[in-house]
Amino acid sequence: MAIALADPAEAVERAIAAIASAAGGRIASRRDNPGGTPAAYTIRLAGSDAPFVNIRLIDGIYSWTFDADESLHMSRRSDVMIRILSEEIVKALSRETR
Repeated sequence: MAIALADPAEAVERAIAAIASAAGGRIASRRDNPGGTPAAYTIRLAGSDAPFVNIRLIDGIYSWTFDADESLHMSRRSDVMIRILSEEIVKALSRETR
């Protein structure tokens, strides 16, 4: 999933849309602060009110957490963030279907 865009926020939004499509509608996402900075997004697994991952974009650095902000993951590259998010969402959804 190569998403190389000049606007990092657009890269996040397109990545989330691609992940949601691949997940077959089993995730929900939203921008927490439309037009605000830093750009902030939440992804939830279908049927859950709790955030699965929170994503922030600060000064061109992608940061995300899976555990209510207890740990922090960061990358300057959108492809790294997309790969990790995709893998973790696939794992979580496969646990849900067992």
